[in-house]
Amino acid sequence: MGNEVVTAGGIMGKIVEADENYLVLQIASVDDKPVTITFQRLAVQAVLPKGTVKF
Repeated sequence: MGNEVVTAGGIMGKIVEADENYLVLQIASVDDKPVTITFQRLAVQAVLPKGTVKF
């Protein structure tokens, strides 16, 4: 958890939850509340250096 990634669709985010098949990525923050989306693990294109994603 906490790794920053980019998906095959170009969405960048921070992993906040994971299971065998899916990842939950935080992609933004609104009013100090996280905005998350769920992706298949296979959609991750690359792991980014820490600090790349800013909210």
